[in-house]
Amino acid sequence: MKDNKETVNIQRACQTLNVSKSGFYEFLKRKPSKRKRENQLLKEEIGVIFHEHHGRYGTIRIVKVLKERGLIVYRKCVGKLLHEMGYMRKAGHISGCNHIFTICDCKTF
Repeated sequence: MKDNKETVNIQRACQTLNVSKSGFYEFLKRKPSKRKRENQLLKEEIGVIFHEHHGRYGTIRIVKVLKERGLIVYRKCVGKLLHEMGYMRKAGHISGCNHIFTICDCKTF
């Protein structure tokens, strides 16, 4: 509703959603909650760490860096925020694996 104010009749939309018009306009004026503000700052910090390490750090390493910087954050929280931001760790090197497979190697006759 908020994004389509120009094309949507606010009164009809409020009736359909069973919301009062005054409640809708109060919602528009409302400031973000403390949690949303904290998560936004945390997302910025996570983004900086993620890009500093060229997308190679996942949740566990990011949590360690945040702890070194004085922020105690749970791994699952970092994972959720990374997912919201659309960041995925790049695949790393598998240690001890020097095999190169081709389609021919996988066939069994």
